[in-house]
Amino acid sequence: MRASAIGLAMAAFVFAACSEGGTSVKCLTDRDCPDPQQCIGGACVLPGDPGIRLCSKDSDCRVDEFCDQGQCRLRMDEPPADGGDPQAGDAVPDGGSDPGPSGDDGGPRTCTRDEDCSPTEFCDSGVCATRPPPDYSFLNFTVAIARGGTSGPATQCITGVRPVANQGGALPPVTAVTGYTVQGTVKDGSGAPAPAARVSILNAPAECFPAPVTADGSGRYAFYLPGGNASPYRIQAATAAGPVAHSEVASLAGNITRDLSVGALIDWHGGPLEDANRNPVDGWTVQAYYRTGANAGKLAHAGALSGPPQPSGEFTIAVTDQLRYDLLGFGPAGSPYPPQLLWEDVCPPTAPGCGPLLSHTLRDGVNLTGRVTTPSGAGAPGCTIRMQNRDDSRFLSQPSSATDGNYQARVRPGAFDIVVLPSPAAFQEGAALYARPNLSLWEDSTLNVALSAGEKVVFSGKVLDAQGKGVSDANVRLLVNDTFTAPGGYTHCDTAPAATAADGSFQIQCNVVRP
Repeated sequence: MRASAIGLAMAAFVFAACSEGGTSVKCLTDRDCPDPQQCIGGACVLPGDPGIRLCSKDSDCRVDEFCDQGQCRLRMDEPPADGGDPQAGDAVPDGGSDPGPSGDDGGPRTCTRDEDCSPTEFCDSGVCATRPPPDYSFLNFTVAIARGGTSGPATQCITGVRPVANQGGALPPVTAVTGYTVQGTVKDGSGAPAPAARVSILNAPAECFPAPVTADGSGRYAFYLPGGNASPYRIQAATAAGPVAHSEVASLAGNITRDLSVGALIDWHGGPLEDANRNPVDGWTVQAYYRTGANAGKLAHAGALSGPPQPSGEFTIAVTDQLRYDLLGFGPAGSPYPPQLLWEDVCPPTAPGCGPLLSHTLRDGVNLTGRVTTPSGAGAPGCTIRMQNRDDSRFLSQPSSATDGNYQARVRPGAFDIVVLPSPAAFQEGAALYARPNLSLWEDSTLNVALSAGEKVVFSGKVLDAQGKGVSDANVRLLVNDTFTAPGGYTHCDTAPAATAADGSFQIQCNVVRP
């Protein structure tokens, strides 16, 4: 009986304590409270009591309240949301745990952790302070400005653009420079105009230069390029027949004319190309690259097909000089053989010491397979897997992931730098770019890619002309200047260009991965 009396007395004490309100600890567990009350945040409350709002964080409460030990309580420095007096349930915190003003003079809020402060604040040495904008100045952008046309204004890039320190996504303004016209005529091996020639600027990255153009019926082409270029502009013209002409433009300072002539042609017959069973293989594209001379490393012939009208597996390619060449082969879609070097360091039979191109057996390759997944773990369709051969940059494979995220590529054995570009859908989910440098592929291998979730950040900037006025007719992209030194996620920006407004301003989303 004595024990029962003590128990009833303790229950009465706990009930009284729980009925007092306040913020001091009144219970530790539900057993400390009388039925049907529960111990919430150290206080005994009735479940569903309309005068009490339970919480685990400030966002569970009204805008004029904060979460105090499991209960929503009124902020002392703010009037109730309805502008009137506190109502039932607008619990007023007592001393000891109030994250509101530390005094009656409207001073700073005291705190022990960030959660004690408002969403725009953080806890700094026991006091709530305004949260500074995030710092993204570790990023290094190239601003690519596309402004089409052959008579101005110029397509160009501004490099080394870093976000303003501690200013979130703010970028400094960039100034577009004056451009000039580079035009001319493409001529074939006989010196006649070469209509429909494909004329390209070979400088990289491609986003910083005008897109390739097709010569008109008179073989004429034109580009509008920024002046004062530090590196020569490398111009290539591939005629419809295949032979290629090259030229360079250094330090452009005015409008110029630059004709591109293929020169006299030498027909070069080769083959047959054969599979492992010595059967002729048709439909392969054979390209010639200069190995020696002023254009060493550049394309000499855009490609000749093996097979008809030549005998099965054979081809005829035309080159312009009695130099030495590398001949590369690229199979049609679905070919079991990967792109490969067919003949290395060879020369046309008309040159001294040179012979014909005899039969060549295609070499087998290796498979790289895997699955690309989004940050949520779902298959990511439509992602591009760029596989660049480290030993020979002329070999680049770019398969895409299927609807289930799976992909497959067949390549020549070797070491590869691999970059996975997220699809637009994966990018909107927050996916960043994935890089895997120096991956050795000497046998069939698997590489599964889990795209990292980046921090979604909107970067804003402005494009100005030489007079400081906004450029309103530009499309802008942000290219991230990353050096891939280890596998993992890297900051990636929206590949869809952003149009500048009337004042030259633009906004672009990037998924940021901090180093």
